[in-house]
Amino acid sequence: MTTLSPTDLATLRAHPHTAKFYMSIYKPVCVYTGQVAGTPTTGARYITVTDISGDITDIEEGFTLKVKDASGNLVCKRRYRSRVGQVLKVDENTVPWSTSYTIEAYKQRELWTIFPYIDATDNYRFYKDYDVNYSDQNVRIPPVAIAGPTQVGFLESGSIVFTLDGSNSYVMSSVATSISTYAWSCDYGTIDAPTAAITTITFTTAGQYIIKLTVTDNTGASQSTYRILFVHERTGVNAPFVDFELESIDCSWQNGGCTTRPILHGACGLDIIEDGAFIVIWSENWFSGVRKNIGSYGNIRFAGYIMSESIQKSIETDEVAFELGTIDALMKNMRMFSISLEAVNSGELAITWYQFPYETLTVSRAIHHLYRWHSTLLDITDVYLPIEVTSTMSACDDMSDGNLYTLADWTYNNGIFAKLYCDQTGVLRLEQDSLILDTTARNALDTYFDITTTDWRFEEGLRIERRVDTRAAQVTASGVADIAGVFTPLIAQAPGEIPGNYGDNIISVERLVLSTQAALNTLVGRLYAIANSDISEIGLEFTGDYPILLSQKIWYTLTIPASYTHRGYAIDVRMKCVSIMYRVSTSKGTIYPQCIFEVDVDSVDGVTIVYTEPTESHYSPIPAYTPALPYVPNIPVIYPTIPVAPAPNYPDDAPPTTVVPPEPTIPTIDPLCKTTLDFEANGPFYIFSGTINAGSTIIPVDLFLRGTNFTYPTRYTLNGVYEDTNSDTGEYESSIADDFYEIYALDGSGTRIATGIHDAVVGNGYQRTGQFNAAAGVEIQAIELVLNKLTCDYDAASLQDAAGWQPPVYTTSTPGIYTSVKDTNTGTLQQQYANLQVAVANPPWVWNVTGHLHLIAQYTMPKYPMWFDLYANIYPASGAPSMEIKTPWGATVYSQSGLYGVHVKIKYPSHGSVDDTFIMSFSLSYTNIHSAWMSVVTTLTPLMPRIRIDSLLLWNVCTND
Repeated sequence: MTTLSPTDLATLRAHPHTAKFYMSIYKPVCVYTGQVAGTPTTGARYITVTDISGDITDIEEGFTLKVKDASGNLVCKRRYRSRVGQVLKVDENTVPWSTSYTIEAYKQRELWTIFPYIDATDNYRFYKDYDVNYSDQNVRIPPVAIAGPTQVGFLESGSIVFTLDGSNSYVMSSVATSISTYAWSCDYGTIDAPTAAITTITFTTAGQYIIKLTVTDNTGASQSTYRILFVHERTGVNAPFVDFELESIDCSWQNGGCTTRPILHGACGLDIIEDGAFIVIWSENWFSGVRKNIGSYGNIRFAGYIMSESIQKSIETDEVAFELGTIDALMKNMRMFSISLEAVNSGELAITWYQFPYETLTVSRAIHHLYRWHSTLLDITDVYLPIEVTSTMSACDDMSDGNLYTLADWTYNNGIFAKLYCDQTGVLRLEQDSLILDTTARNALDTYFDITTTDWRFEEGLRIERRVDTRAAQVTASGVADIAGVFTPLIAQAPGEIPGNYGDNIISVERLVLSTQAALNTLVGRLYAIANSDISEIGLEFTGDYPILLSQKIWYTLTIPASYTHRGYAIDVRMKCVSIMYRVSTSKGTIYPQCIFEVDVDSVDGVTIVYTEPTESHYSPIPAYTPALPYVPNIPVIYPTIPVAPAPNYPDDAPPTTVVPPEPTIPTIDPLCKTTLDFEANGPFYIFSGTINAGSTIIPVDLFLRGTNFTYPTRYTLNGVYEDTNSDTGEYESSIADDFYEIYALDGSGTRIATGIHDAVVGNGYQRTGQFNAAAGVEIQAIELVLNKLTCDYDAASLQDAAGWQPPVYTTSTPGIYTSVKDTNTGTLQQQYANLQVAVANPPWVWNVTGHLHLIAQYTMPKYPMWFDLYANIYPASGAPSMEIKTPWGATVYSQSGLYGVHVKIKYPSHGSVDDTFIMSFSLSYTNIHSAWMSVVTTLTPLMPRIRIDSLLLWNVCTND
């Protein structure tokens, strides 16, 4: 709960409040210096160095490298990535490298952009950080490590203790449920419990230290973050700066962060304060003569970076004024390319960086992807994302070319009305605008404290800005919602279908990420009410050092009687703070927050606007029902959206064979390639890309395969994602198994004349390689890829009804490749309907029924597991039936009841013959209904290995002429 305690509030309302201000400036330590060697080229990322000083093994990933010329002038800074021997790997760059340059490695982590890279020579493969390939990063999404802001203080009696709190760290992956481990480390100091979420660290020596926190979630994904801790002495070389003036600190939710302008009078040369230095302004605070801190910011007044400076030198003046900004200011100055993301189809896994697993792409995960993979932001500060908003997106194309800050702007303009802002301690938050939340969500927010006349300064007074006109005549909002797995466009309008009589503009908000039509109707009503609120803002200055928060998750309340204002206008509002200007006097030790608030308003929901369907109608798996007797009109009939894939048309006794045209083009190669055993190596030659499932895939070629008697025999490379089924969930996942596919070379008659011998799988298994085992060179006409085949039989044996109702039945199958399917009842796949009708002599008609549906299914289970889906739906809707599942083989059951039916999803292990019985019980009552009916939909989907091939390449082949 975020509230000021009664004790703290009473302390604030007592006086005086005084503070003494200090400044801490981070000066990174150089751990290694080396001379550039070899023959480096402009933009090189691998730089050979010879040692000058320090130990090269002390350089850690993410450290800052300063490149200097022969005169010691700074050429640029680079980000260190890794090292092999004396070769340093740096980030992508355009540095004109020279052997006259030296490289200094500093124990410092900074904010960097990490550009995406698309390799046009390799089938347009996507990379991060130039060469980081995709494996499963969007499936096992790393968590966010929260270590708290920077900390600073004095050694008291020879020691200082800082509290380390990582308990606010959180998971991002849809499959992760919790943070499983915490690991704190620091080169100095003593950590009380290094694996605890909350612990302490004790220092006995003054200095600047870096603490590291690594959190790991229950899927094994991890994230590390680093913070600077300042330990000072009161006097001497380790004392903080005190010879400076500070007039104000300005923080704005709308602008995204805080700025300030300290003026330094003492020594502050470049050797003391480097360009862009990290600076912390802090204070010791006294309330009524007692030293203490109040509020969540502690003793930190500002934590940010030097953005610019003004040097003033005259007879009377010798000073430097620094312009400081929180980390958002750095982000606004760091260029980034456009980033697009998309969800993949149901049941599939992502195979490239821009894809997200089905139904897991949210606003929070999109922003997390941006800052985790395209910057070092999560490494150096706390970032809170709105993970409580779980509405999913089909795609995110809004992170358009700009900078690290503006790429997140869409979350307000075209997302969930969430804005990124940085508080004065350097913590970044992406929070939804509290004013747009519905009544329940707004009422759930904490009230920080109730503002009274005791709390504001009468010198400045209270300022109320009111409107007497209407600003918006109409508001229209639209977007897309994921409704039962279908992305559905929604539109709403306020105040109604026609605009209001007053207002000089029409507000239109588009591309929102939505959950339901009802939620959108509430949202558009909120937007209309906010736009036309009679109070535009309230301003006041507090009487002392109040710890005011810009957080969107708290309210302030203010009550003023009508007799108090000159206009006789009563105030009784709850409001949020959107702007703070701290008026500071470092000489007097005073600080007064001057704040602007926006008030909460009541609203009326808008109305639904019907979305116009495309002229081409969508396919529905269940035809519209035509009852035998008429029934009351205007009763909606809601059919479930159930994807039904057509059954494959394969021969009964042979695996499917897919021929992939056209024949690849192999460039003409010297004829000696076929006859000279030591002829040079060549390739690679692109042959094929695509997804292959169980069975055989034939790729036509016309070339000469060099045998093992050649110095360079023919080899193959398979780049792609190899997917098997998870033994627990039955879902596809990447695999490094190497036993479910084979590759062959075929002659003109289709005979296999060479087999590809697999090399050992390396790393995450994205790339598989091997060599063909032909003893001598041979002409070939095709390459064959074979995945293990699957056979299974499914028999929908019978449907029975204990209450005498034979409901309609829809039975079908959506098997994978090479699955024979049969229905032993009818011999065909079919769709049937039946009615349960009750007629009464005179209206109103009343119908009551209690019944049981028994579905008995028999099928033979293959080598692989499979999913069995059952949808049972009752029309018209009237409550949710219950479902009792009997599974003799201990299958895993996933069931979800809805208003009009139930969905059961069962994953079966690999077994022999299975008999299962499903029993659904229902008790329903209708009024004024002529008839009611039920539909049952069942699907059976075996899960088999598959390969998503990005490229099949051949090496060391000859033209067949």
